[in-house]
Amino acid sequence: MDDNIRANQATRRSILASILVSMTLLGLLFPCRIAASHDDDISYAGNLFAAALEENIPLWLVKYNVPGAVISYIDNGEVEWTKAFGVADRRTGAPMHTDSAFCFASCAKSMTAWAIMHLVEQGQLDLDAPVDQYLKRWHLPPSQFDPGGVTIRRVLSHTAGLTVQGYGGYFPRRHPVPSLEQVLDGQNQGNGAVEVAWEPGGGFHYSGGGYTVLQMVIEDVTGEAYAEYVKRDILNPLGLTEGEWTWTPALKNRAATPYGFRGDDVMQYRQFATLGIGNYISSVPDFARFIAAGLPGPNGEPAGRGVLKPETVALIMSAQPDGVGYGFGCAVGQFSDGTPLVLHGGASDGWVAFFALAPEQRNGFVFAAASNLAQPLRYSVYELWATAAMGKTSPIKPEALMPTANPDKVSVPVSLILAAVLGAIAIRGAVRLRRDIRSGRRWWQPKPGPLSAITVGFWGLFAATWVYYFHASLRMWLPPSVPDFIWPREIIWVTLALMACTMLSVIKAFYTKKERS
Repeated sequence: MDDNIRANQATRRSILASILVSMTLLGLLFPCRIAASHDDDISYAGNLFAAALEENIPLWLVKYNVPGAVISYIDNGEVEWTKAFGVADRRTGAPMHTDSAFCFASCAKSMTAWAIMHLVEQGQLDLDAPVDQYLKRWHLPPSQFDPGGVTIRRVLSHTAGLTVQGYGGYFPRRHPVPSLEQVLDGQNQGNGAVEVAWEPGGGFHYSGGGYTVLQMVIEDVTGEAYAEYVKRDILNPLGLTEGEWTWTPALKNRAATPYGFRGDDVMQYRQFATLGIGNYISSVPDFARFIAAGLPGPNGEPAGRGVLKPETVALIMSAQPDGVGYGFGCAVGQFSDGTPLVLHGGASDGWVAFFALAPEQRNGFVFAAASNLAQPLRYSVYELWATAAMGKTSPIKPEALMPTANPDKVSVPVSLILAAVLGAIAIRGAVRLRRDIRSGRRWWQPKPGPLSAITVGFWGLFAATWVYYFHASLRMWLPPSVPDFIWPREIIWVTLALMACTMLSVIKAFYTKKERS
């Protein structure tokens, strides 16, 4: 009897072991069919996304000619992991690190939205009040439209009818950084003044100028600088202390090297006159912690983490009236199955960034790369997240993901054409000068005539201005309205051709033409 009982028990243990082994194998082969908790689903999704990145990113870096990138994955309302790929500097081969610093450009418009909504919660601002009533240092210029329609709500959602899509940065050692008033008045790099050009509430018109106005609202209402207020009242309570809006020595030491549209042309660290449009500088996991703060946390923390109320965060992430799917500082859309989606892209000289959130799933990611060529890479990562982590097969491609225009397509041909024209002038003049000297039509004259002096002065002034503007490291006396373009390396051929024309004019000045008898 005891033997039979032991045999039956052994049989039952064997059957149970077989069932457990079978379930384990099924879980490995068909994991999506195994019932699991929410946390298990998220963890599994994160693993899928990580594995997909490890497989695809090295290939994409080569395909898109991008040196490296960093990606943070947001899981259950917190940053689960951060991965770095490629190199931070092509010349040295230094690897990219998870704590490398990037400029997040327009992605950080969400910080301005949080700051504005914090003041709304405190009763210092009314969302539907005219923005002009809070401004002290500058006011909207007169237009055919009612300025009372330019409300804070509409400025936040880009439906206030304001102009200027965005602004370029400055090299502080080469160009004076204008004040906020100067920027809004149009004393900037050719972007123009902020004006009411369309009917407020009449449609979506993306306006970095509008977010510059919001920066001034924050400063005029609080009496503090934008960065000081946002750090103290928004970022520090969230535990974020490493970011800045200016390139400090510490951030430069951690930064990836920014590259232009050629992939190997090093860009410079620029300072922006306007902070409200974005351009927050920090690491990817640091910025991802800010983005994750808009979701409920893993331990019951509310969306907004006490800095904002959950209902305020929900409003920020809701499409506003009269727009095309834009909330406050973020684009709002949905996957093809209707799952809500919140996202925003950012691009500056040498920097590309992007974030995407699925609020209902408390899931998302933040991407950054130090290359103008990384626009298609961020879209590829977005698609990979949608399919691997979210299980969505056909995500919507928003306008925020469209590639930025490549200025080299214009500046390179212009530079080469100008160099060719000046070079032709120099070569033609040199050939004729040599011929005239050899034939005796010109002879040495120690004192150039007035016409020759004027010609030399023209070419000399032209060359000096050109070299000073394009090659000098310091030109602080130029007004803020003078553009500070980044020209391609072909500009050196223009400089050489211009110097040749200048030298030719000097030589010709001392070889006077004989007058015909």
